[in-house]
Amino acid sequence: MASSEYLIDLDFSISYGPLDDRLNSLYVPALSRSVRYDRTTGFFSPAALAIAARGVDALIRNRGHMRLLVGAGLEDGDAGDVGKMQELQRTLCDKFLSLLDVTDPWMSQRLEVLGWMAAEKTIEIRIALPLKDGKYPGRAAALAQDLPRLGIVTDAEGNQVGFYGTISESSGAGDQNYEHLMVYKSWEPGGLYLQAIRQHFERLWEGKEPGWRSLTLPGAVIDRLIEFCPRKAPVRGRRDAASAGKSELSLDIKKSIIFHFLQDTPYFPMNDTGLSHDRSRREAKELLQGVTALENPESCRLPLMRLEAGSPELLVVYYHLQADQARLLGSVAELEEVFQDSIRGDAPPAAAEIKAIEHFHALLKACEDSRVKNRQAARQQERLAFAQAAQRLLVKAALCDIAKSRHATLFDEDLITAGFDGATILRQRKKGLPFSELISWIHPDEFPVPTLDDPFWMEVESKSQKQIQGIEKAIKEEGSELIGKWTELSGKNAVETFIPAIALRRYFTRGQKEKPRLTLVIAPARKERFTRYLPFYSMESAFDKFVQGKDAAEEGWMECGTGKKLNKSMFVIRIEGQAMEPLISDGQFAVFDSDIRGSLDGAVLFVYGKNIYDPNRSSHLTVRRLKTISSKKTGEYQEIILEPLNPDYQLFHLKNLDKGVFKIIARFLCGV
Repeated sequence: MASSEYLIDLDFSISYGPLDDRLNSLYVPALSRSVRYDRTTGFFSPAALAIAARGVDALIRNRGHMRLLVGAGLEDGDAGDVGKMQELQRTLCDKFLSLLDVTDPWMSQRLEVLGWMAAEKTIEIRIALPLKDGKYPGRAAALAQDLPRLGIVTDAEGNQVGFYGTISESSGAGDQNYEHLMVYKSWEPGGLYLQAIRQHFERLWEGKEPGWRSLTLPGAVIDRLIEFCPRKAPVRGRRDAASAGKSELSLDIKKSIIFHFLQDTPYFPMNDTGLSHDRSRREAKELLQGVTALENPESCRLPLMRLEAGSPELLVVYYHLQADQARLLGSVAELEEVFQDSIRGDAPPAAAEIKAIEHFHALLKACEDSRVKNRQAARQQERLAFAQAAQRLLVKAALCDIAKSRHATLFDEDLITAGFDGATILRQRKKGLPFSELISWIHPDEFPVPTLDDPFWMEVESKSQKQIQGIEKAIKEEGSELIGKWTELSGKNAVETFIPAIALRRYFTRGQKEKPRLTLVIAPARKERFTRYLPFYSMESAFDKFVQGKDAAEEGWMECGTGKKLNKSMFVIRIEGQAMEPLISDGQFAVFDSDIRGSLDGAVLFVYGKNIYDPNRSSHLTVRRLKTISSKKTGEYQEIILEPLNPDYQLFHLKNLDKGVFKIIARFLCGV
């Protein structure tokens, strides 16, 4: 190697934080001059491996070797007896193989580097298992006793650069929320620190570090990793490596984006580990002091999009738009990948943006389903509590009857027959409210039976008839009060589907086609209504008028030529989104007919569906082409497919159509 090819000729900073371009300032330059790379990473996962693989393509070009030490990431009980090596290896193998079932193209691409090295036998991977008193301490303790984050690169002359840092990498999502690395060089006074880092790594690697055990990666996992190996070496040219990822973004803009990203982390979807992002926010707080708001995010020219939905609970998601997919971001490290990804052309592909919006709506639906499920479960518990209270009041009323039976005459038939049985409970229905209502709350199989050992029986058995009547009056009042509380609670407990407003922020500019201008006539002559002009409605107003039967007023009248005679069942709406292109363009005005008699299979329809959520409108209303599967016996719709004409948009497949779940509002006739 020439002198310019050694680590000693590079000018590394003494530290790198989350705002620094570590990939192109540290990893790529160092590894492009190295022949060996030793490092640790988080719990074994595709994301942790991808983080460790950053810049390693430069090492491949030098035919270098790598030693990678990963955390085990076992769940409680997974490790069993760590002394039984075969059993432990089998557990690790099964767990790691399942983790490498990767469907994300972005992640597969990142794993190609390690797959290539595994195939070339230029990488060794070992597993570090934490121990306490010779046993695996469980997942919670393992998280606290996480692997230190360190790495050492070595060039052909033996010069070394080491880094040691604080990195938060959660196992489930490979989340790297915050990273701050201190850098040490063997040719400078800091070489003593580097020597300590190297010795620490060697002890961990060889299993000699107290509280740790080192295990070989199962061969089946190596074989699975080799399956990611590409046909050609995954390396860039030296010129490409030197210039890769250079961003035109200023440091202030990066700082602002990261600041707002970290502020939003508490509102991200919870990751698989259930870990919060509070630590990231606290650690970055001082670093990001004095950050100003980003006034014009569209000018950043980044393939980045932020979606937010409001109450009942705030949800925020950032997406990296790539080709025809949208990748959810959960860490600063993943956000930095976006900084390195320049936009080709004016904007990312529209298909990726649509994927992001559809994924966000799927998250919203999952949140809403969970909210409804939790509310229903809570309501069930409330009902159970009320039923138990009703049972107790009925038992008390029955015990009062049994006590009064001692003073009964032959004319008091119900009192004479009162006894410690279920029939005495049922006879409370004859007393009317509140007892008849309380009995209706109880399942027939759960009727209580009064007993002699009931504490309340001790209170009433020796009372006089007058005293018992006073007690009965109090029981009746308590029952009426209980019914009142139940009625009030039932009114508050209605579980309604919530449709949140969605805010979208693009970090790029998408050229918009100019939409047709809305020109309406407010009050055309009556003889020209439905002969020359048709009423114009918003989609919501059309739904209210033609489905709900409400008195919804048109916004105005539009001159229309449909090629057929106009009538009072026709109206005009504006189409939003590109789902029906090329037939109907975004923003185009279209004529629909609410007279939907005849076959509708294959027709373009304006519909309502409780299980439909159109991302263009944040609404249960949409326009799609209908395909039906009808019941042979009844002729009624059994399944419905609502398909877009634009394949980039979502298809809705509806089954088990109950009454009110789906409604056809009108049939498309033509554009205006």
